[in-house]
Amino acid sequence: MVGKKYSDAKSALGTAGYTVVVSVTVGDQLARDDCTVTRQQDRTVPPPENTGGSATKQTLLALNCDAAVASATKPGNSLGS
Repeated sequence: MVGKKYSDAKSALGTAGYTVVVSVTVGDQLARDDCTVTRQQDRTVPPPENTGGSATKQTLLALNCDAAVASATKPGNSLGS
């Protein structure tokens, strides 16, 4: 999901059964749904002890909300830095 808009990543991960958690956000120039995912880490959270519950699949996303990232056709910020 790295390099995708948060809204697209959230939708795809939700469809795959993951709960999305934003672990860190850098910048405040864009609406959250328009931020770019810069890091993804999947994890499984065990249920509380003695509950009989199920483990939860989560994915932690780091977001860059400063400005648009450059593409082959548009100038902008570097995704690599």
